[in-house]
Amino acid sequence: MHQLAQVELANGAPAELTKLLLAVGIAPLRPGAAGGTPATIDGSSAAPVMRVAFDQPGDPARVRRGFSVTLADLRAGGAEARIIADDLRAVACNILSHALRLPLPFIAADAIAYDTICRAISVARDDRGVIVEGETGAGKRSLIRLIHSASGASRPMREIDCAAFDDVTIAAEFAASANALPNRAGAIFLDQIDELSPSAQSNLLDAMRALGLAGASAAAPIRLFAASSRPLHETVGEGGFSRALRERFEIVLRLRPLRDRPADLALLAREFLRRADRRATLAPAALKALADYRFPGNVRELNNLVTRLAIARTRAGDEPIGRSEVLEQLAAVAAPNGALSLWRLRRRADRRALALDVLAASGGDFPTTARNLGLTDAALLRLTEADRPRRSPARTSG
Repeated sequence: MHQLAQVELANGAPAELTKLLLAVGIAPLRPGAAGGTPATIDGSSAAPVMRVAFDQPGDPARVRRGFSVTLADLRAGGAEARIIADDLRAVACNILSHALRLPLPFIAADAIAYDTICRAISVARDDRGVIVEGETGAGKRSLIRLIHSASGASRPMREIDCAAFDDVTIAAEFAASANALPNRAGAIFLDQIDELSPSAQSNLLDAMRALGLAGASAAAPIRLFAASSRPLHETVGEGGFSRALRERFEIVLRLRPLRDRPADLALLAREFLRRADRRATLAPAALKALADYRFPGNVRELNNLVTRLAIARTRAGDEPIGRSEVLEQLAAVAAPNGALSLWRLRRRADRRALALDVLAASGGDFPTTARNLGLTDAALLRLTEADRPRRSPARTSG
C-alpha cells in the first residue's frame, strides 16, 4: 500500500495501533525518530498517551503538524481507563483524516466500517471507477472524498448531483464538468446516480463514450466515482438501471447504516458537537437517547441533530445537554407518522424545505449550512434557489 504519511507515536502508544495505522497507509515511527520530545504515559487522563507528528513523504520542507491523543480519548467508558479496540480504530481514523487534511474527520470505530476504510485506501491509486452504496446520509460522499484525497493526485474532482438534472441536462452537465478539468484530467463524482431515469442513464452513457470513457480501459485520464442509496446490482437485475452504466464502476464499496454501527454513534456525536460548540457536552442520558433512536438519516441526520442541539444550548447555560433536549429535537424533525426522519424524505421539495430551515437556523451562514447537511456549496445553492430554471445544454458547448 502507498505510504500516505509518517507519524511519530509517543512511548506507551498501544502496539495494536501500529497495525491499524499500517492498514490505512500511515507509517508509524519510533519515538523521537521525527524529532521533538516523545510523550509518555504517567497515569493521568490528561497526559498524552501518544503524540502524532506528521511528516509528509517527499516534502522537502518537511512540514509537520501536531496531533495529540490522551488517555481520556481511549476510555472504555465511566471511570475505567481500559483501552479497547473500538477506541484505537477511531484514533487511527482521526490520524488518517489529519494526514489527508480532510475538512471533516472520517471516524469509524466499528470493525466492519474500518475494514471498508482500509479497502478504500487500498484502491485509492487505482484508476478504475468506484461506486459507494449505502443509505441516505451514511457517509458516501465523505468516503469518496477520502479516496480521492488518498490517491495522491493533485487533480481536482468535480461533483454532480444527479437528482438536480433532468434526462437531457445531465449529459450536458457531465460534459461541462469534464471540460472544466485541467487537460481533462481529474475525477468526476456522480452523486445519487440511482436517481437517474433510464433515459438519463442512456444520455449519460453517450456523454461518457464521447469523452472516451466507454469502458474500464478508457484512455481518458478521468476517474469516475458514484454514490447510490440502493444496491445497483439489484436494480440492474430488476431492469431499473443500465448494466452498461453500472459496469463503468468496477469497485463497489458499501457503508452500513449508523443503526448497525453502535460503536460509532457516541464518537461521532461528540465530534460533531465539538465542531459546533467546543464548550458543549452530552450527558450520559442524552447519549442513551441517541442510541435508542434508529437514525434513518444516518450520520448526516446525527450531524444535523447535534448541530441543532448546540444552537439550542446557547439559550440553556453551560449544563451538559440532557435526554429531554435530545427527545425534543427528535420530535421536532419526526415525520407525521412519528417514525421517519425528514432526511428520509428524498423528494426534492422536502429536501429543499429542510435545507431552508437549517439555513435559517444558522442565521444565513451558507458554508456552515452546506457542511452541516453534507452538501457542497453548489449543491446547496441549487437546492435552495426558488424556481431556478433548468440549464440549457447549449451552455456547455465549447
